[in-house]
Amino acid sequence: MSIIRELENRGINVVKSENFYKGIHKTEKGVVVSFDKHECEESIYFLNLDNHTGKVMCCPCGDDIVYVTHGTEYQDKKITRKEAKILASEGKIFSFSCSELYAEYYDFDKHKELESCFKHGYSDKSRRYIKGVMRNIGLLSYTDATNGSMKEEGNPTNFDTDCKYDIYINAETTVGQLEDDRWIAQTCYMVDIDDFAVIKMYFNHKPSKVELITAFTIRSFEMKPIEVFTCWECGRTVHWLELHGDINQKYEMAKERYCGC
Repeated sequence: MSIIRELENRGINVVKSENFYKGIHKTEKGVVVSFDKHECEESIYFLNLDNHTGKVMCCPCGDDIVYVTHGTEYQDKKITRKEAKILASEGKIFSFSCSELYAEYYDFDKHKELESCFKHGYSDKSRRYIKGVMRNIGLLSYTDATNGSMKEEGNPTNFDTDCKYDIYINAETTVGQLEDDRWIAQTCYMVDIDDFAVIKMYFNHKPSKVELITAFTIRSFEMKPIEVFTCWECGRTVHWLELHGDINQKYEMAKERYCGC
């Protein structure tokens, strides 16, 4: 089902705003994500929902769920998100994921680089490499959320501890098995005086310390991708995947801006 067509049927147009999100820039060593709209060959701009009443809603670039009451008996009525979720499940109002709307509007099926830019913040080439490393170490997924965010991921998961590792700075990583047979490696760390965050890494087997170190490197890369850089020693422009070694060595060298010459 087309989200855009369904919104149009309800009197709402999807309009690309002038607010730049991020885009992709082609270098001699491959595509990189850029936050400078002037150097981007392809760009993503925030989308607005215009219901022709003067009220324009900006659609966030994420997995947020939007509930549409426009054109229904619930229009202009104050309802909670919990109530909206029930109404949507009953087919009384329309709901959609913002990320799916962006995927449709920008046609991510035909623009994989733009999709990777939107979803991950780095190139499709690096994404394929990261997915391969995740598969090799059995990492299914991970979350990282503060307790103060009120998200479920920000609440520690209870499980029987199998083992513990000291990997993350000033925080212990506890490993155990969940009821659905997945393994979890959980790390709680302070982010403020009165708040903490929880990193939850899910594996298809009991992870070793080496595998956990690699998983933390994946998280570090995704938080701050470094793909193409100029070596401080020889002045050569390189892509981080050209560097020797495993992901831990590659990313460490990329952070140092050193190609190994």
